[in-house]
Amino acid sequence: MKYYLINVNNQDLGPLSESEVVELISRGYIPPIARCKEIDQDSWFSVKEFEIFEKELKKLDITWDEDTIIAKLKELDAHKTKSQIKDAIQKKENHKKDIDTEDETYSKKSNELQLDKTIISPQTLKNLEEEKQKINEEKKNKRKKKHL
Repeated sequence: MKYYLINVNNQDLGPLSESEVVELISRGYIPPIARCKEIDQDSWFSVKEFEIFEKELKKLDITWDEDTIIAKLKELDAHKTKSQIKDAIQKKENHKKDIDTEDETYSKKSNELQLDKTIISPQTLKNLEEEKQKINEEKKNKRKKKHL
């Protein structure tokens, strides 16, 4: 598979596969005036000089000026930043879920061991369960406050 560097308005994009370049062209991020080269070559050419990219460029009906190019590059950067932020948030949420699950599992096992050691009336058991729930809620609230 070939990989390319694309230069749009003095900004390099890449390395990009052929399919990635075609997708960016079809979405309007790479104009016909962009420069392009294969990774292992030294010479830059107009992106429309590559047959595979020229076909995609012909499908577009966009007037390319400097403002359009700059706006498309900013949009592309914003999209990358948004997806990076989403990934970071998802990792944090997954980590928090793992910690909560571990805490609950430990708490349940600890309570089961304590219950095995004593004989408790049903009312006392109910009171203990309610107290345990309150403690777990307090822990969760403290974690939420720390993360905010």
